[in-house]
Amino acid sequence: MAELLTATFISHKLGGYPWVAAGDANEEPNHHIAASFTQFEGHVFSSGLATRFKGKKELDWFSTSRPQTCGQVTVHNSIKISDHKLVAMRVRTSTQPATRFRYPEHPRWNKPSFLTPEQWQSLLQVAWQKNAEQPSPNLLYLRPTDVDVNLEWVNFMHLLNDTYKNATMIAADRTSDPAVQSTLKQNGIKTGKGIQCPKVQKVSNSLHVAGHHRPDMADRPDYVNLIV
Repeated sequence: MAELLTATFISHKLGGYPWVAAGDANEEPNHHIAASFTQFEGHVFSSGLATRFKGKKELDWFSTSRPQTCGQVTVHNSIKISDHKLVAMRVRTSTQPATRFRYPEHPRWNKPSFLTPEQWQSLLQVAWQKNAEQPSPNLLYLRPTDVDVNLEWVNFMHLLNDTYKNATMIAADRTSDPAVQSTLKQNGIKTGKGIQCPKVQKVSNSLHVAGHHRPDMADRPDYVNLIV
């Protein structure tokens, strides 16, 4: 166990990183394995109780480089899944803000002002169905083993663009006001800001932090039981 930790420490350059070693050491926490952990700032956490159902020795214990975040060690006698008892240590963790990214939507299209939301929704449905009924270079048959996320996003944006443009053109044909009709047709031909190359956009951590909408919940202490 000591040799494994030493080899891992050296090969992965873990100096300064927090670590926890736990398990069946096959010796008590006052012998050479625990002593060897001290060169890596290891501190022993143990219960002082026997950790086997048959025997009086404490062979299962913890060592960590962050004793300030660890607490009581508990030995459970009621659960038996092996010849060793379950041993748990209480650990304080910190929930950091979750960093999320997304593809920004583009281009942007607006509902014609003279249409109700229900009417606009109906026109979008008609336009989408027309796209589905005719061959489109933007419709791909996906193979799960060969998916290009950027390409799929661009194609999806093209489909949305065509749908909004066609719905706008249909709306232009349904109004008799020449001024509105001209404006709608002009906007229908344009593609807003155009289909741009996909790029990820960071989502504000002030709104989305670790699943909480409250920024003050972004970095909060939490407690878990580490069990061996």
